[in-house]
Amino acid sequence: MRQGQKGTRTPEIFVALVVVLIAVLAFISIRDVMFAGTQQGDKKISGISEMPLISIESASGTMLVVRNKGTYSANMTLVRAYVDDAFVACKWDPEMLSPGMPAACELPFPCSGSSVKISSGTQDAARCD
Repeated sequence: MRQGQKGTRTPEIFVALVVVLIAVLAFISIRDVMFAGTQQGDKKISGISEMPLISIESASGTMLVVRNKGTYSANMTLVRAYVDDAFVACKWDPEMLSPGMPAACELPFPCSGSSVKISSGTQDAARCD
């Protein structure tokens, strides 16, 4: 300390507090980034069990009807239809399917006597009447 100065160390304490504050904020930010990545990973893992359970209700002529037997809504744009193992473009109505509700797709050709499958993460198959 220089002569004539009082015994206060206000600038040194202020600088020390600022350094501690910056260190704490940096630690919190790093922790949040690390835990956010972990929570996203957990969400992806738990998403496997949240997969909708779509099953074929009926297949006849050019009409394919399915039902959501799961407990989660299903995005029907992700459900693929196959006739005799060949992919068939299907526009589902409705596109978002609530649990317990049916959805229909008009096939571009009659499927009579053919094997019909759907794939939505889970699969189901039926014989078309």
